[in-house]
Amino acid sequence: MKKITFAFLIQAFICCICWSCSDEPLDKDADIQPLTEVLSTRVDYGKDTAALEQHVGALSQQAAADGNDLLLWAYYLRLADGYSIAYDGVNDRSDAYFAKARLLARDIGSPALSLVNNIRNGYYLFTYRKISEAIPYFLQASVLLEEVALEDVPQAAQHLDFVAQFFSYIGDHKKAIASLERGLPFAVPLSRQQINMYNAMAVYLKRDKQVDRAADYFLEALEAARQAKDTLWMGIVLGNLADIKYENGEVEEAIADLKQNIAYSLHYKDNLDAMRSLIHLSEIYIQENQYAQAKATVEQAIPFLEDKPYFLLYKLKVSKLLADLAQHAGDDATALAQLNRTVRLQEALAQREDVEQVQRSYWRWKGERDQNALAAIVAEEKQGRIYLQIGLFILFLLTVIGGLLVARYRLQMKTQAILVEKRRVEESMEKQQMGEEMVVLRTALEEFTDTLKINDLLIQKLKDENRKGDQVDSRESLENLLDSHLMTDARWLKFKAVFDRVYDGFLSRLKKVHPQLTEGDLRIIALQKLELSNRSISEILGISVDGVKKAKQRLKKKLDVDIYISVSL
Repeated sequence: MKKITFAFLIQAFICCICWSCSDEPLDKDADIQPLTEVLSTRVDYGKDTAALEQHVGALSQQAAADGNDLLLWAYYLRLADGYSIAYDGVNDRSDAYFAKARLLARDIGSPALSLVNNIRNGYYLFTYRKISEAIPYFLQASVLLEEVALEDVPQAAQHLDFVAQFFSYIGDHKKAIASLERGLPFAVPLSRQQINMYNAMAVYLKRDKQVDRAADYFLEALEAARQAKDTLWMGIVLGNLADIKYENGEVEEAIADLKQNIAYSLHYKDNLDAMRSLIHLSEIYIQENQYAQAKATVEQAIPFLEDKPYFLLYKLKVSKLLADLAQHAGDDATALAQLNRTVRLQEALAQREDVEQVQRSYWRWKGERDQNALAAIVAEEKQGRIYLQIGLFILFLLTVIGGLLVARYRLQMKTQAILVEKRRVEESMEKQQMGEEMVVLRTALEEFTDTLKINDLLIQKLKDENRKGDQVDSRESLENLLDSHLMTDARWLKFKAVFDRVYDGFLSRLKKVHPQLTEGDLRIIALQKLELSNRSISEILGISVDGVKKAKQRLKKKLDVDIYISVSL
């Protein structure tokens, strides 16, 4: 390794400090107006992907040729949006453009761009109800929102509205409210975006049981719509306010607001909002015993109902209204038919709501589970000036003390090698010692077995001699030999210890698996494993040959035949 002079290191360190303290800005997304314009580029060409590539694709190619990564990033996002419209769903082309934009945002090193990337990718998946896939993107966006200055985020209000819509859908209204509160200051005054966000804030607050705050935001939305002379939104907000007014006992005001909403919605052909308000107004008429008005109103709403899952709740409400009207008119047959239809619709709605509740619970659980992991992902994408300064300083220090670290490392490696060799030698000696000990034990056991067999032959011979005549010497020799041949308890303990060492704990393991075995059983098994005959075993244990045979029969019953045979081998 080449030596680096101390003077050169000092010069390098000074250069690093001077460079890191320079005033050159690192934030490339300071001017977000061009990005805002690109993100507003038209991409809805229906299913005509050729037109999409001709217009937006050509602009992205020009941005790439000019080396303008910021605009190229924005065009990638718009192309992803365009292909989602063309395919009307999640598709590979959109996924590819989102991935390109994500990598480019990471290369640029802008957390603000990464934030927008995650929100738009998540909203794209959410739009086509890929909720589980969308959760990581929105959670990652939530982490980035704590670190990014919203002034640096293009279309901040719109993107925070996207976040709010998602969290409201999965039932987390508090996060939805917090997102709108942060986004509202960035909405253009008196724009539809601002009115929509005021109205959405009120709706989320009402769902979160904060009725008073909800009413305040509805009034904010209504005032903004009036100043903007946006009669469509005036009608929508009035319809939402009517519910609160009716609950507060302001019946006439609620009816007037709903009528105004219906008129505006029908004028602008917003049939969905008109249908909702007509049904709500009919419900109020029923409660106020104004049955003629209720009938006319609900009949006006019926043509707007469609055979889609979304309309299931409103079909149920209409059936209830028609049943009440028929019952009031004395038309029992119609009332019964509508009540039967109400029951069927209620069961279908309950089933769907149960499924949706389970899904929302799963989504919330998944979101909580992934929260910590996503924080780590965001940290990986963060790059900035302070990290460069720390990196350069650490590099300088590592260069200065590198030699010492290498020397210390080599010393540690040598020490480790010595320790490894020492352990190897010790293990080798231990194995050798154990091997020698096992040889001695095995030899001793074999000699013991041979001695038993020889003694057995001598005993038999002396018995034969004793039968031929009353020879005192033969009887004494036989008695002495029998005494030395018998396995006493003390001899058994010594024999058992040697046997278990030679046969790797055979008796101990057998006793553990079959605790019902007695010491006598173990003696029979050990002697049988040494291949001694029944007669030899009887002489050693001091019992008859028949006693040995009976003992073996008992063992077979205790261990089962197959186990007994395997033990005997």
